[in-house]
Amino acid sequence: MVRRAADDYWRYAAMAAIALAALIKLLLAAQVAFIWEEASYRIAGSHPAWGFADTPAGAPLLNWLSAAVFGETRLGARLIFWLAGALIPLAVWRLADDVAGPRAAALAGLMAAVIPPVFVAGAHAYPEPILQLLFVTLLIALSGGLRSSDRRWWIAAGVICALGLAYHYRFWFVPAGLGLFAVATPQGRNLLKTRDPWIAGAIAAIGLAPGLIHNIQTGFASFTFQAAGRQEWSFWPPGLLYPLEQAAILTPVIAAFVALGALQLWRAVRRGEAFAGLVLFPAALIWVLFALLAPLNKDYLLHWPFMAYAPLLPFAAIEAERWMHGARWRVWVTAGGVALAAVASLGWAVNLMAWQSAGETRLYGGDLEDWSDLHRPLDTALLRLPGDAPAIVVASDHVTASQIAVAADPGAPVYALDHPTDAAQGFQFYWDKWGRGEADLPDGAEAVIALREPDYLYRSAERTAFRARLCGRFGEIEKLATVPLAPGVVRVSIYTARAGGETPPAACPLLPKAMIEQPQAAERMARQMRPVYGVAAHPDGVRRIDVLLDGRVIAGTDQRHDLPGYRFPEVLDFDPDYPAVYWDLRVDFAPYEPGKHALGVRVTTGTGETVESDHRIIYLK
Repeated sequence: MVRRAADDYWRYAAMAAIALAALIKLLLAAQVAFIWEEASYRIAGSHPAWGFADTPAGAPLLNWLSAAVFGETRLGARLIFWLAGALIPLAVWRLADDVAGPRAAALAGLMAAVIPPVFVAGAHAYPEPILQLLFVTLLIALSGGLRSSDRRWWIAAGVICALGLAYHYRFWFVPAGLGLFAVATPQGRNLLKTRDPWIAGAIAAIGLAPGLIHNIQTGFASFTFQAAGRQEWSFWPPGLLYPLEQAAILTPVIAAFVALGALQLWRAVRRGEAFAGLVLFPAALIWVLFALLAPLNKDYLLHWPFMAYAPLLPFAAIEAERWMHGARWRVWVTAGGVALAAVASLGWAVNLMAWQSAGETRLYGGDLEDWSDLHRPLDTALLRLPGDAPAIVVASDHVTASQIAVAADPGAPVYALDHPTDAAQGFQFYWDKWGRGEADLPDGAEAVIALREPDYLYRSAERTAFRARLCGRFGEIEKLATVPLAPGVVRVSIYTARAGGETPPAACPLLPKAMIEQPQAAERMARQMRPVYGVAAHPDGVRRIDVLLDGRVIAGTDQRHDLPGYRFPEVLDFDPDYPAVYWDLRVDFAPYEPGKHALGVRVTTGTGETVESDHRIIYLK
């Protein structure tokens, strides 16, 4: 009777957590801004093909399908992904029913509802919920196939695996792990002596077709990027902390149970249990591979191994149930671990909502900006065009073009320029293919240009050359504004121009004559003395540089010099003092109030004219 009551407790807790998690993710999906991958995949999905820059056809098509069926609102564009995310805990619970008792199965569902790697899946139209759900349902099908003689389980497993292979390259590690198990263990080789696994494998192989065809068509560009272009292949010591980072994301108690569950799976494989190998080998391959890559790539992403965790949760729950038996304090430790995971997930949700409501809370790094804030400035810019030629919007790069097209919805065709940051993934190939690349700009078209502003434009030869090239492709260029997207890291400058013209560098607004390099945009700074520096160059020379805080002069200098060890690009040689175009000051920020401020620089030229930089947001603390 006591055990029955305990089982009910865990079952009710799991049901409540699953429902609450689904509701919270539904609210997030309806509210939070699109991240760039959502916009990118939807644009790609609207142009059906065998694949895209970093994925087979499935991921872009599903993003496009959700928006096409349920509407282009934030919720509509994410509804399929939200549903997948909401189903993951139920799928984990169902998988656990095959391998554990009622209490452990409910505990597995509870863990799946609250741990951050699963909780984050479904708030965005991102591959993670689909990958996790496909992996778990594949294992459910394989479990059914091993436990019965019904071939339909194996057919279902083949179909699920095919869908995963056609959806995203990260899923390819799942059948790779299954194949490794099949050839490396006696029980795996025994499976290969039967017909049903071969039927499942043949069906699954169909899912390879989109990715393979796409790579053959593009000279294996996607494979090359994933294998080489994405990795820097240089030692990155912080990457050695990868296991600790993953444990922190899972939260310590849950991470310990997951590790124990994996260990017990390995022991089961050693005892000859086939299903244990079907779970462990793919999950371990995913986790170990990214653990090995992390120290070789400073740009590694923490979510890459997330899909390995959900299939391990039933076995983590078995270990948790075993550990809790016979000691009440252990029950409280386990419950506390689950609660800590829930708090971590809720903290992530609160952070997302804080960005949407305040915009100045930077608890979590980038890519959460609301690009719909550009709708009004772009609309204003389009209305300023003369109207005697077709109007277009020209964006600096793939991310900017995708976000403008999806989130800002300017009501005019969007083109993407050949930006150097897009070279590694080859995004420009697709814009050219869609007839919306730089080479497709119609001569004479009235254009609104949207350029994302870097902090160090003139320290990059590639980016400076990109701006100079645009000066040679557009005439009648006029800068309207630089729009910061909260909290201010991302800044987009908006110009009107006419495609097909030419503007000399000295008169080209795309090459700013006054700019700040430090402090960086949206930097949080102590109120103390610190360096402020940048670039000032003008055809009439420069008489004085004044630093402005909220429009008031707080420091100034009439000195510029060449930067030791670095020569600024020759495109600035229109300044009579070139290469002496660098200025620096030490500015005391102690007298100014904490909080948000606008920092800019005003340049007085040799003729007395004044030119101001865009005013970037900084935060004094």
